[in-house]
Parts: sequence; C-alpha cells; structure tokens
Amino acid sequence: MLVENAIKHNVVSKADPLHIDVYVENGTSIVVKNNLQKRPVIEKSMKTGLANIRKRYEYLGNRQIEIITTPKNYMVAIPLIDLIENRNIAV
Repeated sequence: MLVENAIKHNVVSKADPLHIDVYVENGTSIVVKNNLQKRPVIEKSMKTGLANIRKRYEYLGNRQIEIITTPKNYMVAIPLIDLIENRNIAV
C-alpha cells in the first residue's frame, strides 16, 4: 500500500523518475521512502490508506507509524511486528 501511495501521489516519467526505497532501519522498522515530486492534480482519493495502516498498528499493541516529509522526500516508517509477542491476536 505504501508503494502504491507513492506512485499515486507523485509524478512518474522518464524526465522525472520516481525513486522508491524500501529498507529495514535499526532492525525495528520498515521504511518506504520516495523522492517528493507531487502531482499537480491528485486523483480522487478516499484518504484511507495511511489511516488504515495507522489503525492496524494501534490495534497490534499501540504502535505508531511515523510519517516524515521533507522538501525532497516522503517517508513512512512502520514498526516490525513480533509475531510471537502478538500470537494471541486474531488478524
């Protein structure tokens, strides 16, 4: 969903390629980072993607996602989930 979000909200072309990096940071979070090149007109959006992810992480132990926007980049960090710690939670 985070990669889809990056593609949906940014210009993607040969002249302005969109770079998306997905990596684990400090063994605690998965980070999806893209260069920021906002579309002048955004497609119709229900604005539920990040809200949905945020609610799921709150359900799985009050964990927070982190959204960081700089003039050049947009990053979302989601905590890695310890499945053993959360084995009694129905997903």
